[in-house]
Amino acid sequence: MGQKRQWAVWAVALGLTAASGGCGTAFTSDTQPGTGGSGGGGGSANACDPDYPASPGGTCPSLCTQCNHNDTECEIHCHGGNACLGQAVDCPAGFDCKVSCMGGDSCHKTTINCPPDGTCSVVCDNAGWECSDAVINCGAGPCNLSCDYSNNATTTCGNTVMNCGVEVCSISCAGTVDVPPVQHCGASCECNPCT
Repeated sequence: MGQKRQWAVWAVALGLTAASGGCGTAFTSDTQPGTGGSGGGGGSANACDPDYPASPGGTCPSLCTQCNHNDTECEIHCHGGNACLGQAVDCPAGFDCKVSCMGGDSCHKTTINCPPDGTCSVVCDNAGWECSDAVINCGAGPCNLSCDYSNNATTTCGNTVMNCGVEVCSISCAGTVDVPPVQHCGASCECNPCT
């Protein structure tokens, strides 16, 4: 049985539809992305698995600029021109992670390694080149990249590479996108391109 036919049989058998948030054209499809899934109930928001566990958190690690949500989310600020330019930003295990990139070249050519199991959010503002040519390595939790292309910042996430994990993997884009990010969906249960 051909790969496409076999995939269709599995999708029907599992009650899934191809229209459930597939990746579209904003990703490179070197592997078949997962399909669909629904929002969460008791676990992390925006997870395919409604029982996805919340991060335990704890004492706020020193690499975090601040911790939010009862010390379960580590927020790392790369604020100001060249703040994290070309560096590796490693989110701590046991925490959800939010990386905020504000200011020209703040996360340009930066590698962001999300926590192994927590949710991960990377936010790039519109000063120019904030997250261009960056690499985001998602963990097993839900992963989101937010790119603000407004105010003629057409390269905010230009050529940024997002390597998805197995949970929801989303890119949201505001404004006119000139150079889009690249999304590798892999085994993601729901892969949402730059919109």
